Amino acid sequence: KKQYANYTYTPQDNNYFKQAIISRQNKDVVKAIELYKKAIENNQNVESSIKDLMSLYLHMLKNASDQTVYDKYFKETKLFTEQYVKKLSKNTNNLSQLENFYFALKDYENFKVIAQLLLEKNIGDKQKCVILYKMALVAYKEGNKADARHYLEQASEIDPLNKSVDTLFDLIDNASNTNENDKK
Repeated sequence: KKQYANYTYTPQDNNYFKQAIISRQNKDVVKAIELYKKAIENNQNVESSIKDLMSLYLHMLKNASDQTVYDKYFKETKLFTEQYVKKLSKNTNNLSQLENFYFALKDYENFKVIAQLLLEKNIGDKQKCVILYKMALVAYKEGNKADARHYLEQASEIDPLNKSVDTLFDLIDNASNTNENDKK
């Protein structure tokens, strides 16, 4: 038997969740992913396995050695989300993790859906402000400056001294002024 963190593991142990944690701690990401998926299939710590997988996939994407590797991991991540994310309960904690996950993936359509669900829940002002800021950033990236301003105005009502909100307001205003000057 080996002791890892709070888990005791024997090679005959078929607790895939425990094995996945150990593999992750040993930096064997590929094996950890395989074991987390087995844990989900065997109904072992399903929500924790899914959230750990979300984290691992983001780590893999962030550390991809080149575009080909990134594309491979991105495709795998999209398949994972289609297959497993729907198994998460829709509590505030899980929705918050999904919102961050989709934003980090630049999957803005799913991000907006989850962000809207969170805004409808009773969340704290700080979290609401961060979500509104992210929604403004997405709207701006999508070329929708009016929506971006709308989200920033809501965020500014919550936290009038938020420097990130002010910076994005300035960016939008400067972009609008530049576009108007280009037309002249």
